[in-house]
Amino acid sequence: MKISKYFIVAIILLFVVLLLVEIKLPSKFVWEKTYRHSDPNPYGAQLVDSLLSSSVKQGYDVKFGDYEDAFNDSSSLDKSVILVDMDFSPKILEMLKRGQNVLWINNCYLSDSLAKVLDFDIYDFNLSPGYYGFNKQSGIEIIGKLHLKWKKDSIFDTNKYDLPDLGNDNVTIVADIYNDTCKVKPLLISRMSDNKIYAATRNYGKGKLVVVCYPVLFTNYYALEPGGAELIMRLVSELGNAPIVRYDNSEPEIYLDEEVESKSVLRFFLQNRSLRWAVYLTLLTIVLSLIFTARRKQRVIPEIKEPENQTLNMVKHIGLMYYRYHDNASLVRNKFNSMTNELRRVMLIDYDNQMNDDENFKFLSQHTAIDFDTIRNTFYRAREIVDNEDVKPSDNETKELVDIMNKILSNI
Repeated sequence: MKISKYFIVAIILLFVVLLLVEIKLPSKFVWEKTYRHSDPNPYGAQLVDSLLSSSVKQGYDVKFGDYEDAFNDSSSLDKSVILVDMDFSPKILEMLKRGQNVLWINNCYLSDSLAKVLDFDIYDFNLSPGYYGFNKQSGIEIIGKLHLKWKKDSIFDTNKYDLPDLGNDNVTIVADIYNDTCKVKPLLISRMSDNKIYAATRNYGKGKLVVVCYPVLFTNYYALEPGGAELIMRLVSELGNAPIVRYDNSEPEIYLDEEVESKSVLRFFLQNRSLRWAVYLTLLTIVLSLIFTARRKQRVIPEIKEPENQTLNMVKHIGLMYYRYHDNASLVRNKFNSMTNELRRVMLIDYDNQMNDDENFKFLSQHTAIDFDTIRNTFYRAREIVDNEDVKPSDNETKELVDIMNKILSNI
């Protein structure tokens, strides 16, 4: 009888704890780009501002407002200004003329007229918009990797960054970085062969303008990525030794808005009085049922042996079959089909399409750090064995092909 009482008490306590935990659970992340100072969600800037406040020795402050407030704020005349996710305005030029340094971070398109105002050569420096799919309903979808490189300067050494590409409006600065007439200084460039620049700087008036065309770099998500915090500090350091003030013009507490707040099923039930009491009565019924069931005499539960793992025997059996029949061609065919299916699933590239072989082999070589010629020769020889049943590879050749295919799979 004592065991039954302990069981009943344990069940009741367990239900109470589970109910309290579910009620107190925080809402799911809101994938809304707010860049707000107090937003703890992935695309907020709470962590970034906290990091800069503790790291910038000359002083870092956050004020709510836009470029108009930044221009009219007499207390910030001797300070550098950070503007995130704001359209360009002539007020920014006025701040540069009077000697303020400005870090302008925005997804935008640099028109011909604006290029002339900024004294940029549109053929050397322009912003080009692009679009990548992003499904908010399914959470976050990592499109690919940003392979970035910081150009060596008088302050920082060359450094490479590999960050997730999560933007749905990914805009990059396109410029010929080797053109001597280019009036901008590239800071952050792509390590791929596409001549893309993600951040650049130039002097204007008495101040310096730092342009960053990927604002999601200044969010909580990227601050937690390996190298993300260091990259943020490098970009902010371009503003010099003056105190820094960032102006936040985001909507007030958007992550608490009922229209965007994610709710669990239990949270929805608890917010409606009738449904809330239905949940309470259901839980009470379950508890009472457990109490009366626990009072019944339990039968002896027979011991059930754990099923024996036959995986090793199956592998031995398959290996013995290959050894007896000595069918090297079949072994290569099966391994090649398995590898191409895995590459198609993981890297989304169809290697059965031989029209794009050079491009696909080059991409696979860069991704796996395996020599291009080795990959090409392996694919060509494997395809020859798959397509021609009369080809009988030797034991050494079979072993070499299988080893290379295993190395490719282990490096993707």
